[in-house]
Amino acid sequence: DPLLDARFGELVEPHIYLHSDVHEYGIGPHVDMRRKIVSMIFYMPDEPRDDLNAASVLVKNEPGIDAPPPQDEAWEGFTSASTVPFQPNILFTFAVTNESWHGVRPNPEGVPRRSLQYFLIMPNETEPGAC
Repeated sequence: DPLLDARFGELVEPHIYLHSDVHEYGIGPHVDMRRKIVSMIFYMPDEPRDDLNAASVLVKNEPGIDAPPPQDEAWEGFTSASTVPFQPNILFTFAVTNESWHGVRPNPEGVPRRSLQYFLIMPNETEPGAC
């Protein structure tokens, strides 16, 4: 596609991962690394759970203020616009921008968070400390 080639170059690398996070997994508010174009997370819980959250789409309370690195105590600077339920066959997808803030509240101990994660990433760029 000429429009995509103009923005991202000819090469875009697909990356796919099978994740099983345990031990009260959570990640505070963050944006993904700039070289990611699209993030997709397909949730695969053992059973439907209404008491667990997958990811939250977030809005900064004070635009223009840099957020701290992703850590649990950073949540107070954000408002949740939407939270994806941790249900089977839910796909959470978003285009990565400088304002695509999201995070995951910690799960209870012993509750695995299984997901299939798919990313489109621009090659040949490095970004230290990126998610």
